[in-house]
Amino acid sequence: GKTAEEQTANQKVEEQRLPEEKVAESKKITEQRMLAAEIQRQQAHLKQIAEQKAKEDLRQHEVIAQRRAAEERKRQQLTEEQQQQQAAEAHRVQQEQQSAEAQRVQQEQQAAEAIRIQQEQQAAETQRLWQEQQQQQAQAQAQAQRQWAEQQRAQVQQQAAQQRQAAAQQRQARMGAQATPQPAPQQQWQQQQWNHQQYPEQQHQYAEQQQYPEHQQQYAAQQQYPPQQQYPPQQQYPPQQQHQSQPQPPPPSVPPTPSKYEINENSEDDSQAAITAIKKNILISWGLQPPNMQALRPIQDLICTIQNVFPPAFNVPAHKYFKKWKPVASSDLLLSSSVMGNNSFSQDKIKKAVRKLRFFLHPDKLPKDLNAEQSFMCKMLWDVTNDASEEFNKKNEELDWLGG
Repeated sequence: GKTAEEQTANQKVEEQRLPEEKVAESKKITEQRMLAAEIQRQQAHLKQIAEQKAKEDLRQHEVIAQRRAAEERKRQQLTEEQQQQQAAEAHRVQQEQQSAEAQRVQQEQQAAEAIRIQQEQQAAETQRLWQEQQQQQAQAQAQAQRQWAEQQRAQVQQQAAQQRQAAAQQRQARMGAQATPQPAPQQQWQQQQWNHQQYPEQQHQYAEQQQYPEHQQQYAAQQQYPPQQQYPPQQQYPPQQQHQSQPQPPPPSVPPTPSKYEINENSEDDSQAAITAIKKNILISWGLQPPNMQALRPIQDLICTIQNVFPPAFNVPAHKYFKKWKPVASSDLLLSSSVMGNNSFSQDKIKKAVRKLRFFLHPDKLPKDLNAEQSFMCKMLWDVTNDASEEFNKKNEELDWLGG
């Protein structure tokens, strides 16, 4: 029975305890719910705060981005402005450079034009001085020709007087021969000697006129200078014989021929006589200027006619080397008509032609198989052209000094 009571008491106690546990559990559940609600409220508050913070951060980011974009735009604007300024400065500098270059080119053109005008004026002045000099030379040559003609007339008159005197002497000799007869052969020999002494000049003059008329005409046609009057060839007096009965009139007074171009005809050697003949022919027909034959021809005339004295001229054996020379025409040495006209020679073209001729006649360029006569002819042509070129350069320097 005790056990049942204990069970009943335990049951009662258990029944009393169950509501307390239920209340406690209910309180606990309520507390848990309240805690969960608080937690949810706090989470919602935190979420709200986080959202607000996120919004604030987003707003700040947007402001920063806007500020950065504004700064970037401003920087781009500044860069563009700087670029535009630089482009404008570069364009201005380029325009200034172009203007300076155009001004420099214009100044150079003006300076070149001034130099050209000055050169033309100097050339015109040089041409005028040359024409005056040529007129003076022509007047001097005309005067020399008149003097030479007067001397010739005096010589002819003197020879006629001598002939009359000789005829009178012959008549007196014939009249005296009747008293003292003289052998006929002796009289004939004296007559021949007298004739030889009286007429060598006229015979030599006639021979020269027959020998060189064509060359003189060709030389006159190729003259650069104003046409000169034709002079009679220079008279050369043969050696006088010992048996001279009467004195001969002296030759016309002319300057002595330079020893370099002196012709020696008294050589007894055949080879030397041939060389002397070549030298004489070159000087008379090509190198020296008539009538006195004491001055060299102008260098332009020598260059234009040098092919006429190349072998086989003057009986010198021909050689294939001399056929390589290309003749220089007188028109090739003239200045252009736009500057000086068609009657003036170009110094540069003449100097170029002289260099060409020197190269052709240079001893190192000549063939090794030339004989003595051909070698002497080349040396003679070389010397004459060099001397004429030096005279040409000296004359131009004097004209440049006068014109400068």
